[in-house]
Amino acid sequence: MDDAGTVELSATYGQDLLDIHAGIVADQAALRALQGYVRTVCLLTNQQVEIIVKGTLDRAQTMVQFISLLAVPVLLAILG
Repeated sequence: MDDAGTVELSATYGQDLLDIHAGIVADQAALRALQGYVRTVCLLTNQQVEIIVKGTLDRAQTMVQFISLLAVPVLLAILG
């Protein structure tokens, strides 16, 4: 079998391929930017939520302890 030679693209078809390639590169850059946004903003938001939830639970536990300390003398006074 002989080598059939080189294949040449028409100028229009070649430009279309370059345009498609440029679009793919631009889409990949946009995707990387979006992934970076999600990593920084959304993960930061999740960390903030964890801090708020932990703080709320800590405050709730403190309130329960405080109410328990108040309830004992009140109950003793009522029962006493």
